[in-house]
Formats: sequence, C-alpha cells, structure tokens
Amino acid sequence: MRISRRLAWILLLSAVATAAMLRQFHDRTPESQILPWPIRSLLFFLLVILFLVFLRGWGRRQELPYAGERLEQVNLLSLVPFLIAIVGEKWFSITFYAPVLAAGSRAGLPEPVLNALGVLLAGLGILVVAFALLPLFPRLRPLVREYLSARSLLLAVVGTVGVLGLLYGCMGAGLLAFGDREAFLLPRWYGSWAGIRFSGQALIALGEEIYYHGLLQSELIFLLPALGLRHSIGARIAGVGIIACQFALEHAGGSSAAEAISIFIYTAMVGAFLGTLLLTIRSIWLCALTHFALNLFAVGGGLQFTDAIGAPLFEQPMLYVALYLILLTLLVYSCFGPERQELARRKSLPAPG
Repeated sequence: MRISRRLAWILLLSAVATAAMLRQFHDRTPESQILPWPIRSLLFFLLVILFLVFLRGWGRRQELPYAGERLEQVNLLSLVPFLIAIVGEKWFSITFYAPVLAAGSRAGLPEPVLNALGVLLAGLGILVVAFALLPLFPRLRPLVREYLSARSLLLAVVGTVGVLGLLYGCMGAGLLAFGDREAFLLPRWYGSWAGIRFSGQALIALGEEIYYHGLLQSELIFLLPALGLRHSIGARIAGVGIIACQFALEHAGGSSAAEAISIFIYTAMVGAFLGTLLLTIRSIWLCALTHFALNLFAVGGGLQFTDAIGAPLFEQPMLYVALYLILLTLLVYSCFGPERQELARRKSLPAPG
C-alpha cells in the first residue's frame, strides 16, 4: 500500500491536529445512541479500521517505511502504528475517565476527593495505555528498554537530586546575600488530598514521557527520513518539534486567548526540552523526574522558600522552573565534556593526504 510523501505528511499532521482537537473538544465527539458503552464513540470504529489495516501488514511489510521503485513513496502500513497510538490514547481517556469519576460522584465522594482521584486516574490511564501500545512498535522495544534501564534510573535520580541541590543552594545563597534571614525551605502542597495528587502527578509524568517521547517521538523520527527528511539531524529536529506542538496543543487552555497562547508557548518549550533531553541522555526516567518537578513548581507545590508564617517568598513559580531548566542544561552540558574534547581533537588533526 504505497502513498505519496505529500499524502503521508497530510496523514501525520492531520492525526496530530485531530489529537489536539479531541483533547480540547472531546465532549463533541459523535456517538451512537444505539450502541452500548464503550463502543458507541466514532473513535472506536476508527480504531477498529486502523487495527484491521495493521493486521493486514503484520510482519515485514510493515517494518519498512520506504516504497516505490526509487524509494520516493511511503509504505502506508508503516504509519499505522503511529496513528493507532494517537487515536487509541484519546479513545481510552475519553471513554473511561468520565464514567469512573461519575460513578465516584454517585457514590457520594466529595469534590476534593474526586479531583484528586481524577489526577491519579489520569496518571494510571496514560501509563496503562503507553505499555499496552508497546507491542505495536517491535523495533522500539530495545530502545525503550534502554530508556527505562536501571542504570538510566540511577543516573536520573542522581542528576535530579544534584539539580535540586544546586537550585535551592543558589536561591538560598541569594536570599542570604540580600539580607533575608527569615527564609524557610518548606514543602508546599496544592489542595486537599495532596498525597493522591502527588502520586497522580508522578504517574502522569512517567506515562506521558513514555507515550509522547518514548513512543511517538521515537517512531516519528524513524519515519521522517522516508517522508523526505533524509538528514538525521533534520529528522530529529522535526520529530521533537511536531511532538512538542502536539503536546502543547493538547494541554493548551485558559480563560482568555492571551493566557491560552502563553500556556501553549510554555508547554511547547518544555515539550521540546524534554524531547531533546531524551535524545541526548537516553533516559525516560530523567525526563519523567524533570517533568514531575516542573509540574509541581508550576502549580505552586514542592519545596519552596517561605517566610515565618509559610507564605512563599517568590510569588512567580516560573522562577523555580526557569532556574531548574538552566541548571539541568548546564549539568547535561558538563557531562559531555570528554565528547566535546574528542571532537575538538579530531578537528585539529591534519586532513589525510
């Protein structure tokens, strides 16, 4: 099943845009009033069609994205796992989250508990979906195992602790330098049932990093050379950028257009940073811990400097986010010192002949 590169681009970008619209306007998804839950949604039938196409191409015919006599066309079957991953996650979240929370509401659970359970449910859901999708990407399994290895977990924990230590050390030294000796470093939570929210945010960070960057971004970077981006750097930049825009579009929102735009820009920048971080460090654990820390800072949680009565000294949580990203970038840059020295040495060698 061969298609042109132009049509392949249209399919991929349309799927990304559709995913964003489904996240923002999921309540308007057409549903059948005859069929029972959970197969009444139009997304379910789209998912069935994609699975039938996937089964037709199961095996070697699906592995290679190149097609045509001069390899200038695209094998449609190779795009299907990516499309299933996008549609499947949206169908799962739209179909199952609301009924579970509605059942909790009918059981008499108070609103704060439902809100906390909603965060935990979102974290569990995205994690389940990410691992359920892994069989569709056999070529990514060794890569994902590397991303989730025990060694990468250890490096991620050490790196995160180091960045947080530098962050609070620098901020504390700055406060002392300006004569503020009434500063306290205290944990701040957000709302009631903070333990459940905390756990949910951790699961969301891990699940989203596996789904968006471990699966979607890695698969897209593999596919893009067949779509015309033959240079590996160009394919990586495009893959990171497309998934970052998808992530930002799905999470954008706000009470005004200006707020929605600012959230989109911030989320796209963070998504691009995390996608680049995964390609550089090859550790989903570090991306997930960074994602988790940024989420806590953005909602006013985590360890923060406060005054004697517990009020935060820094009203803008983005200060923590910005410093964290700067320090992590410097730490990653320093880790590649030997590689930079080797590259400089090779460039200084005289050309052969």
